[in-house]
Amino acid sequence: MKNILLAVGISMMGIYAAAQTKVIEYPVTGTRTTDALEFYQVEISDTALVLKGDMYSRPNSWVSIAASSVLKGKQTGKEYRLKRATGIKLDNKEYMSSSWNRSFTLQFEPIDKRDKSVDFDEMLTSGNGFQINGISLEKSQQKKKIHCHIEGKVIDNPAYSRLMLMPEGTDPRVKDWISIPVRDGKFSYDLYVDREEPYELYAWSDQMNGGWYPVSFLSENGNMQLTLYSMEKEPEIHSDAPLTSELLRFQKETDDKFMIPLRMERERLEQEGKIETPEMKALYELFKRAKDEQEMNEIRRKAQQLEKEGKAYTEEYRAFEQKSQEVYGKYAEYQNKYIQSNPTLVGLYLLTRRVRRMRGSDESVATYINLYRTVYADKFTDNPMTEYMKSWVSQVTK
Repeated sequence: MKNILLAVGISMMGIYAAAQTKVIEYPVTGTRTTDALEFYQVEISDTALVLKGDMYSRPNSWVSIAASSVLKGKQTGKEYRLKRATGIKLDNKEYMSSSWNRSFTLQFEPIDKRDKSVDFDEMLTSGNGFQINGISLEKSQQKKKIHCHIEGKVIDNPAYSRLMLMPEGTDPRVKDWISIPVRDGKFSYDLYVDREEPYELYAWSDQMNGGWYPVSFLSENGNMQLTLYSMEKEPEIHSDAPLTSELLRFQKETDDKFMIPLRMERERLEQEGKIETPEMKALYELFKRAKDEQEMNEIRRKAQQLEKEGKAYTEEYRAFEQKSQEVYGKYAEYQNKYIQSNPTLVGLYLLTRRVRRMRGSDESVATYINLYRTVYADKFTDNPMTEYMKSWVSQVTK
């Protein structure tokens, strides 16, 4: 009986200890001085505060966290010392692998219960240390109108260890974006917003390399499931939300009708070696073997001269380019008819995206002004896309 009571007592102690640990996901709400460090979870107990996160950088580049790092209480002004780290060594250059990241945890002294949020500061004398402000120690009470659940997996691409989520049209260099970690090839995030607007999701490593394939969707109540591969293979996307489902349906319809045949024809020309002329191919080979920047620039000059003389590409490829322009024109006309006859948020999104991507004088500005004024000007008045279109029309009609 005594042993049984002891076992029960130990068990109850474990339950009590677990009950005293508070876990908060995505706790950072303030500004930061770096994108190389991300805290995704905080655990708070009577004995410690533990931050779980990741370091991010290019493969073979390094990130370091100083042992002098502290947490600063927002309410009390107290400083809490860093006691230990796991997954990394403090004051050590931690080099990134092909996954572009290193996971770690930081354990700090227990926090005064009066502090509802803290700031992370490396406290370097140089003043160049990492700072991450507004780490919330309270679970947020979501009062948004919309809850969009996003989850998915990454197949055979370790570089996709971090995803970027932001409103479409956002410049991540100057505006905040949401960082979503990929753990064991899986990711999940709950997006809470007040308005239905377009968002895009893509891999941070692709963005760092200067090219990416964003997944676009409309923020609305519902679920999205994604499978991401790499830029060479398009993602698989499924949604049970009506607006995004209709957007995906229309995109597939136009891809099947216009884009996929073009893509297949270009791939055929590439496989048969019928894109560049022999002269241009020879310059490519010289460029691969170039020894310095001066030699590269000379090869670039010769390539530009070939393009100017119309000798860079084969007749078959020039004919393909002409055909492509005709197909793009038909695609734009087909899309414009959809936008006009489907005055929904999907139609407004397609119109806004067309306007954002306008390049050159061949685009008909008057067509899009007329579409907006006659179909959408009096609809969705509190939507960010309407705000953008109003601003755009005002600028181009000055």
